[in-house]
Amino acid sequence: MPQGQRTVSDEEILTKMHESGDAAFTAAELGDAFGMTTEGMRNRLRQLGEQGVLECKKPGVRTLIWWPAGDYSSQAST
Repeated sequence: MPQGQRTVSDEEILTKMHESGDAAFTAAELGDAFGMTTEGMRNRLRQLGEQGVLECKKPGVRTLIWWPAGDYSSQAST
């Protein structure tokens, strides 16, 4: 895969989060689900957080957990 090429849309990430039933996710979990590196998914989650689509919390020294902020369906960019 060429570096920087998006193969997973924001909507796919958000749908996965919404449909899974889990309350929050790590970048590693979502990266594994989509065949992406943890770093690549972390960057995507940060972008979604900056857009106000996701919220996050740092419960540990090295861990961030992410969850959808409210109704994301009309906010996601593809």
